[in-house]
Amino acid sequence: MIQKKQYLDIPVFEDHKTMKVKTIFRQVLKEGVQAEKNKKFLAAADHQIEWMTGKRLVGHSFSISGPMKIVTRKTYAEVIKKSGGKYMQEIEPGLNFLITNCPDKKSKKNHAAKNVKAKFISEKDFLEMISMNNWENYRAISNRERKHHHIKESVTTTPHIKILIPDYNGFVVWEVDGTMIRNDMEEEFTNFAQNLRFPGMIPSNEFWIDKEESRDEAHFFCIHMYKEWQLMKDGKSYEEAVEAGENEEKKARDVEENGIKKYKGKINLDDIHQKLYGECENDVKVWIIDGELVRDKYYVDFTAGGHDLVYGKRIGQFMPNNEIWLDDDNHPNEQKLILLHELHERNLMTKGMNYNNAHKSSSLLEYKCRKNPILLDMYLKDEGLVKIF
Repeated sequence: MIQKKQYLDIPVFEDHKTMKVKTIFRQVLKEGVQAEKNKKFLAAADHQIEWMTGKRLVGHSFSISGPMKIVTRKTYAEVIKKSGGKYMQEIEPGLNFLITNCPDKKSKKNHAAKNVKAKFISEKDFLEMISMNNWENYRAISNRERKHHHIKESVTTTPHIKILIPDYNGFVVWEVDGTMIRNDMEEEFTNFAQNLRFPGMIPSNEFWIDKEESRDEAHFFCIHMYKEWQLMKDGKSYEEAVEAGENEEKKARDVEENGIKKYKGKINLDDIHQKLYGECENDVKVWIIDGELVRDKYYVDFTAGGHDLVYGKRIGQFMPNNEIWLDDDNHPNEQKLILLHELHERNLMTKGMNYNNAHKSSSLLEYKCRKNPILLDMYLKDEGLVKIF
């Protein structure tokens, strides 16, 4: 029989295996911060936190910025430690998450966190994060590291497919399953990434490159990643490092391995367009395009997809009006997801939203459909997709 105790009307169940226990923080939400001062409450919280989180924060680091509304900083710091995570008072390279209710505030701590590419999350995000049912949305740790930390996870497969280069300046270059990573580990992973970009996910001695569907661009990506890694290792921000990486990659793309300059003649739109993929409202056309050619000739950081309000007016100015482009290097199963992202982003920007906010909103919608594929066609129709050929 289940025995039940009450501390400040907060249920704590001794038989955790047969009773679904609500997280202690949902009760704190009702009781208020004053409940923290009760010793019996804290004792119950300690016991429940350990069971609920199951050390799920192992391998992840957190810091806090700005005032907290639900519980105190001290309590969050204790929860992070009890859950196996690392709590940082100061911002340092390797920080994974910054808990803040004011992500847009121009504070030193927020600025420093952006420089080390930490992910900004709210208090409520964090409370959901330590819930067993919602951790999947935030997991950013590789299967190899989970094994190292003895973490039991429901996902037992690894994104690694095969080794492309056994030793590239001391790094093992892996071909990985990018679809799996974007669905289950990190939605912002694109064509490639190195450890200092996603320190909780990619082992320190590895470079990851998404499995290519069309051509071989791995050598260009390695040049980019190594330059990016060197600068981030020396303390440069991700923005500075990625710009330098792009410059190195662009130099390599401009010249073939034998030293012969590529693309001497003019590039026509017909060379870029591969196939008309779909049509949307307001005469917007969706094209499958030669992604490598776009990266070679126009914009080295073109990834997955894009639309005219970004690449026709904001960056490069090379895309015609009323067009959305999908890279031919995308996995076929992801083309509709990327189209949803681009179409939603374009619609928001048409209404006056800036790119950064539109991109964030589109990433959330894309990830929602990655976790719930049954919603994808409905959202595409709502965003104005007329048909796919």
